[in-house]
Amino acid sequence: MIKRGVIIAVLVFKILDSGSTLMAQTKNISYGDQWWLRYYNSLEFSEKWTLLTEVDNRRFFTPDRQQLFLIRTQLQYNFMKKISVSAGIAYFLQNQHSEEFGSLTVPEIRPHQELNIKNTIGKFNISHRYKIEERFIRNTENEKLADSYRFNLRFRYQIGVDFSILEKLKLRIYDEILLNIGRNIQYNVFDQNRIYAGLKYNIIKSLSIEAGYMHWFQQRSSGKDFNSWDIVRVTIYHTISLSKKSRNVAS
Repeated sequence: MIKRGVIIAVLVFKILDSGSTLMAQTKNISYGDQWWLRYYNSLEFSEKWTLLTEVDNRRFFTPDRQQLFLIRTQLQYNFMKKISVSAGIAYFLQNQHSEEFGSLTVPEIRPHQELNIKNTIGKFNISHRYKIEERFIRNTENEKLADSYRFNLRFRYQIGVDFSILEKLKLRIYDEILLNIGRNIQYNVFDQNRIYAGLKYNIIKSLSIEAGYMHWFQQRSSGKDFNSWDIVRVTIYHTISLSKKSRNVAS
């Protein structure tokens, strides 16, 4: 059963990745590699309410320089075991690099709302995430920050699959497509596609670590220029429960 699950997961990953590869043909593509280090905290107030907080640092491998830093927090409400909704906000600092002007850090403020639906098919846990983001991105003029912001919406859909290989070890894969919405969007309604596969290991009940590979394919605002990134991502998951029922179960 374990071997069959791994084979199915690999086949799904290859099928999803073929879509980005096909789109990449005959385009002006820039290639690169990055590494992402994330801390993801779940603060459980009760069975229904959880505060989720993420801190994410992203850097380029070659050359070694900062790509992005973000802090995101959201309040999640669980309608039932398999359905939840949440709303939150994130603050981004994205670095833009040029040989002439060096590095410029561009802020972005990004509220968001999302719906999560989960179900199980045999040994496989399937998840669907629907997300809307309101993006307020700082404008730039002559390689300097301007006083104004530009705005656009972005829709994200993610489908994920996870499968337990061992008692404490889980295989996770997902594919996510991001679409831009707004009157300022002319050539890149398709924003990006992210395909990920990783292994998650539960150290203890409240702490786990995950390491994986992501392929990030992004269309630039010109419509004809693309980025293709190979990314190594490491995530630390930390759960803190303030719920008396959860603490009793854990003890």
